[in-house]
Amino acid sequence: MKPRIDETHEAIARQDVNLIRSTWRRVRAFLTPRMPFIALSFDAIDHFVPADVRGRWGLDLPRPPVRAAPTPGSTTPG
Repeated sequence: MKPRIDETHEAIARQDVNLIRSTWRRVRAFLTPRMPFIALSFDAIDHFVPADVRGRWGLDLPRPPVRAAPTPGSTTPG
């Protein structure tokens, strides 16, 4: 993840809007539902690319959905 975030920082330093958007899409790929550790990935992205930087460049970072842990002994209706 960090190399992709670093690419975004480099694009921001160059003020290359198209490159910023492209690298940000690659960073956001870590938040797709099929990826493991989505909440941890969100926290890392939020840490390394703070809200003020994201806001300046119009980079959205939607919170991942909260999934309830299954209750022991629960059954799925079926």
